Amino acid sequence: MAFKINHLHIKTSDPQKTVKWFVDNLGAKILAENLSAETVGFRVDLRGLRLNVTGFVKGQKLEQHYGMEHLALDTDDLNDTVDKIKASGARILEQRRLPDGRNVCFFEGPEGVRLEVMEVNDRSFRSQFLSSDMAHDLKVGTHALTRKKSLLE
Repeated sequence: MAFKINHLHIKTSDPQKTVKWFVDNLGAKILAENLSAETVGFRVDLRGLRLNVTGFVKGQKLEQHYGMEHLALDTDDLNDTVDKIKASGARILEQRRLPDGRNVCFFEGPEGVRLEVMEVNDRSFRSQFLSSDMAHDLKVGTHALTRKKSLLE
């Protein structure tokens, strides 16, 4: 199984205001805006870390909250990954199909951290959320995550 960070999802009562803060204060770049029936949201590049910034997502059964919602990982073998997660004893929170046809699985990781594994397919890389310059591998260091956390506290 191969994995790659897909995004960090932040849910907020005011996605536009939150994105403006990231742009104005941390130099983030807006890659796409999503005004679907499911949610209002943005795909943002925060110096190599992709952020999804949305309000609550209609149709998501899993309890939602504001703040850092989850870390999502792409996988090239969703079924095997979900089987391995289940075998580990991790609690599966929700499995669903996204509007673009991809299947995803939310689960609870160590210490209650919410994680998502996402099926990768050709269509997913052409989705409205991705721009061609974001199709490269992401390099996210501990320093960047620690810095982000301290800036948001």
